[in-house]
Amino acid sequence: MEISYTFRLSDYAALAQAMRSQKRRRIEKFAVGFLALVNIGLGLHILQPGGEGAFHWKSASFNIGIGLAILFFYVAVTPWILSYNYGRTGLDGQTIRVKLGDDAVTASQRGAESRFEWSAIVRHSKLPAHAFLWINKMQGVIIPFDAFPDRAAKDAFLAFIQSKVP
Repeated sequence: MEISYTFRLSDYAALAQAMRSQKRRRIEKFAVGFLALVNIGLGLHILQPGGEGAFHWKSASFNIGIGLAILFFYVAVTPWILSYNYGRTGLDGQTIRVKLGDDAVTASQRGAESRFEWSAIVRHSKLPAHAFLWINKMQGVIIPFDAFPDRAAKDAFLAFIQSKVP
Protein backbone atom coordinates (compact mmCIF):
# COMPACT_ATOMS: atom_id res chain seq x y z
CA MET A 1 0.00 0.00 0.00
CA GLU A 2 1.43 3.36 -1.01
CA ILE A 3 0.25 6.78 0.15
CA SER A 4 1.46 10.11 -1.20
CA TYR A 5 0.55 13.56 0.12
CA THR A 6 1.77 17.13 0.33
CA PHE A 7 2.95 18.12 3.81
CA ARG A 8 1.04 21.11 5.25
CA LEU A 9 0.83 23.11 8.45
CA SER A 10 -2.32 21.17 9.41
CA ASP A 11 -0.29 17.92 9.32
CA TYR A 12 2.38 19.42 11.58
CA ALA A 13 -0.26 20.81 13.95
CA ALA A 14 -1.92 17.39 14.13
CA LEU A 15 1.42 15.81 15.02
CA ALA A 16 1.95 18.37 17.78
CA GLN A 17 -1.56 17.66 19.08
CA ALA A 18 -1.15 13.89 18.89
CA MET A 19 2.08 14.02 20.90
CA ARG A 20 0.05 15.22 23.89
CA SER A 21 -2.62 12.98 25.37
CA GLN A 22 -6.23 14.11 25.38
CA LYS A 23 -6.06 14.29 29.19
CA ARG A 24 -3.02 16.58 29.01
CA ARG A 25 -4.71 18.84 26.43
CA ARG A 26 -7.76 19.16 28.71
CA ILE A 27 -5.57 19.97 31.70
CA GLU A 28 -3.75 22.65 29.68
CA LYS A 29 -7.01 24.28 28.60
CA PHE A 30 -8.37 24.14 32.15
CA ALA A 31 -5.17 25.59 33.64
CA VAL A 32 -5.03 28.46 31.14
CA GLY A 33 -8.71 29.27 31.61
CA PHE A 34 -8.47 29.00 35.38
CA LEU A 35 -5.40 31.24 35.65
CA ALA A 36 -6.91 33.82 33.31
CA LEU A 37 -10.25 33.87 35.13
CA VAL A 38 -8.60 34.05 38.57
CA ASN A 39 -6.52 37.06 37.51
CA ILE A 40 -9.43 38.82 35.84
CA GLY A 41 -11.70 38.01 38.79
CA LEU A 42 -9.11 39.24 41.27
CA GLY A 43 -8.75 42.44 39.27
CA LEU A 44 -12.51 42.98 39.27
CA HIS A 45 -12.65 42.24 43.00
CA ILE A 46 -9.93 44.82 43.68
CA LEU A 47 -12.10 47.38 41.89
CA GLN A 48 -14.71 46.99 44.63
CA PRO A 49 -14.59 49.81 47.17
CA GLY A 50 -12.13 48.87 49.89
CA GLY A 51 -11.30 50.32 53.26
CA GLU A 52 -12.24 53.94 53.01
CA GLY A 53 -13.96 53.59 49.66
CA ALA A 54 -10.74 53.84 47.65
CA PHE A 55 -10.43 51.91 44.42
CA HIS A 56 -7.10 50.24 43.67
CA TRP A 57 -6.87 50.91 39.94
CA LYS A 58 -3.20 49.96 39.55
CA SER A 59 -3.60 46.57 41.21
CA ALA A 60 -6.88 45.88 39.44
CA SER A 61 -5.59 46.78 35.99
CA PHE A 62 -2.42 44.75 36.60
CA ASN A 63 -4.43 41.61 37.45
CA ILE A 64 -6.89 42.10 34.61
CA GLY A 65 -3.96 42.70 32.25
CA ILE A 66 -2.24 39.50 33.38
CA GLY A 67 -5.45 37.52 32.83
CA LEU A 68 -5.91 38.95 29.35
CA ALA A 69 -2.22 38.38 28.54
CA ILE A 70 -2.56 34.69 29.49
CA LEU A 71 -5.56 34.35 27.17
CA PHE A 72 -3.81 36.27 24.37
CA PHE A 73 -0.70 34.11 24.63
CA TYR A 74 -2.72 30.90 24.49
CA VAL A 75 -5.00 32.00 21.66
CA ALA A 76 -2.63 34.06 19.48
CA VAL A 77 1.01 33.39 20.34
CA THR A 78 0.88 29.60 20.70
CA PRO A 79 -0.34 29.08 17.08
CA TRP A 80 2.32 31.53 15.88
CA ILE A 81 5.04 29.47 17.63
CA LEU A 82 3.65 26.32 16.00
CA SER A 83 3.72 28.00 12.59
CA TYR A 84 7.27 29.26 13.16
CA ASN A 85 8.49 25.78 14.11
CA TYR A 86 6.71 24.31 11.09
CA GLY A 87 8.56 26.74 8.84
CA ARG A 88 11.86 25.63 10.33
CA THR A 89 11.22 22.01 9.30
CA GLY A 90 11.63 22.89 5.63
CA LEU A 91 8.86 20.43 4.77
CA ASP A 92 6.24 22.93 3.63
CA GLY A 93 4.77 21.71 0.37
CA GLN A 94 7.04 18.67 0.17
CA THR A 95 5.61 15.45 -1.22
CA ILE A 96 5.73 12.69 1.38
CA ARG A 97 5.50 9.09 0.24
CA VAL A 98 4.65 6.33 2.70
CA LYS A 99 4.85 2.70 1.68
CA LEU A 100 3.32 0.09 3.95
CA GLY A 101 4.71 -3.35 3.26
CA ASP A 102 4.30 -6.69 4.96
CA ASP A 103 7.62 -6.31 6.76
CA ALA A 104 8.19 -2.54 7.09
CA VAL A 105 7.02 1.05 6.72
CA THR A 106 9.05 3.30 4.44
CA ALA A 107 8.64 7.08 4.44
CA SER A 108 10.45 9.24 1.92
CA GLN A 109 10.70 12.83 0.74
CA ARG A 110 13.22 14.78 -1.38
CA GLY A 111 15.54 11.81 -1.83
CA ALA A 112 15.67 10.94 1.89
CA GLU A 113 14.16 7.67 2.99
CA SER A 114 13.45 6.13 6.39
CA ARG A 115 12.57 2.48 6.82
CA PHE A 116 11.01 1.07 9.97
CA GLU A 117 10.28 -2.57 10.49
CA TRP A 118 6.86 -3.14 12.00
CA SER A 119 8.53 -4.29 15.23
CA ALA A 120 10.00 -0.77 15.57
CA ILE A 121 6.54 0.83 15.52
CA VAL A 122 5.58 1.04 19.20
CA ARG A 123 1.97 2.16 18.72
CA HIS A 124 -0.49 3.78 16.38
CA SER A 125 -3.03 6.50 17.06
CA LYS A 126 -5.45 8.66 15.15
CA LEU A 127 -7.15 12.01 15.27
CA PRO A 128 -10.22 12.88 13.17
CA ALA A 129 -8.11 13.78 10.11
CA HIS A 130 -4.81 11.92 10.63
CA ALA A 131 -3.28 8.59 11.61
CA PHE A 132 0.14 8.20 13.22
CA LEU A 133 2.60 5.33 13.40
CA TRP A 134 4.84 6.06 16.39
CA ILE A 135 8.49 5.07 16.52
CA ASN A 136 8.85 6.63 19.98
CA LYS A 137 7.04 9.33 22.00
CA MET A 138 8.40 12.14 19.83
CA GLN A 139 8.66 10.68 16.33
CA GLY A 140 6.07 9.22 14.08
CA VAL A 141 4.93 8.77 10.53
CA ILE A 142 1.98 11.04 9.72
CA ILE A 143 -0.73 9.87 7.36
CA PRO A 144 -3.50 12.39 6.63
CA PHE A 145 -6.82 10.77 5.80
CA ASP A 146 -7.38 13.13 2.87
CA ALA A 147 -4.51 11.31 1.10
CA PHE A 148 -6.87 8.40 0.48
CA PRO A 149 -9.10 8.43 -2.60
CA ASP A 150 -12.15 7.20 -0.69
CA ARG A 151 -13.39 5.91 2.64
CA ALA A 152 -12.87 2.26 1.63
CA ALA A 153 -9.14 2.89 1.06
CA LYS A 154 -8.88 4.68 4.42
CA ASP A 155 -10.68 1.83 6.21
CA ALA A 156 -8.42 -0.74 4.52
CA PHE A 157 -5.39 1.26 5.68
CA LEU A 158 -6.67 1.42 9.28
CA ALA A 159 -7.41 -2.31 9.31
CA PHE A 160 -3.94 -3.01 7.92
CA ILE A 161 -2.08 -0.99 10.56
CA GLN A 162 -4.21 -2.49 13.32
CA SER A 163 -3.19 -5.96 12.13
CA LYS A 164 0.50 -4.92 12.21
CA VAL A 165 0.56 -2.83 15.41
CA PRO A 166 -1.81 -4.20 18.07
